[in-house]
Amino acid sequence: MSVSPALSPCFSAAPRLRPRGFHSGPHRSGGRAIDLRHEAPMLSVLSRVRQNAVVVALALSTITLFPGHDALASTCTYPELPIAPRPDYLSPDTVVLTFDDGPDLSNTPEVLDILKQEGIHAAFFINTATRDVLVDAPPGTPGRDEARALVRRIVEEGHELGNHTVHHLHLPQLSPAEIHEELGGLERTVSEILGTCGPKLTLVRAPYGEPYWFAPDDPTIPKVTSALREHGVHVGWSIDTKDYRCSEGDAGCVYDRVVRELDAGNYGVILMHSVHSQTVLALPRIVAELRHRHMKFATVEEAVRARYGRSSAELVSNPTACPLRAPAAETSLSGDPPSADPDCG
Repeated sequence: MSVSPALSPCFSAAPRLRPRGFHSGPHRSGGRAIDLRHEAPMLSVLSRVRQNAVVVALALSTITLFPGHDALASTCTYPELPIAPRPDYLSPDTVVLTFDDGPDLSNTPEVLDILKQEGIHAAFFINTATRDVLVDAPPGTPGRDEARALVRRIVEEGHELGNHTVHHLHLPQLSPAEIHEELGGLERTVSEILGTCGPKLTLVRAPYGEPYWFAPDDPTIPKVTSALREHGVHVGWSIDTKDYRCSEGDAGCVYDRVVRELDAGNYGVILMHSVHSQTVLALPRIVAELRHRHMKFATVEEAVRARYGRSSAELVSNPTACPLRAPAAETSLSGDPPSADPDCG
């Protein structure tokens, strides 16, 4: 369970509750060890405090305090798509393809080729200065221009561009100023490449998903999430292909992982990486499998609208005003996109 980045004022007014029997160490269920430090993102805990007729609801990314007379006392929220295997704001036949860590020069172009051939739009959470990515390399560096052209291609072919930070560092180990620079630096580079009329990066995925899968009382959570909320909606995942653990070129390893997750009834946001040959080779088989199961392909923005009834840009501009669930009339995945900037025709 991830904790809201706006929790500082919430925790000052609310008791820190933990249900009876809950602890952060390993549990046992049916012979399988369950470590709540890692299972926590899937949990939803509801504890009732009878005194003063106050209900404290902890539900993934929101803490809401309701007094006995039903008036809203305080709502502290942070918009995110949580790390959860079966997101209740999407129908069970929905998947969203996402790719991290690009754009490298060898594998990302092939991923884009496949998506174009299949007619599918995905989200690319990019870095700009890692071992594989040369977007922020000094002018004249071999590969820099090609990497920047890939950023333009991602957008021109209708995919979503997300912020995965400049250097792919562990954000909990950084200061707030360093976190802002990791996110803001990438925003500046993308603006330099695409111009002022390019898309605003209001979708964010923290490297390694940290600290969104940490224990809810981890002290780094307020620091990181408070910084991220100024840049974008954090996008977790439902199915982690763990393609980075597969051997180079081992498409079967990646494909089998997806099939196991689908067989378990999981759906929603699928996490892949566009910098691995095994992912490139597995992608056509994964798409074919999803279509065989009659899964529908959605975008991250459609998922955000399904959960909150508004776009990521709207949520980032006012993160404390987002409802936890969208009104039923506004959860369609075919809703109109945000209106275009009239100066960027």
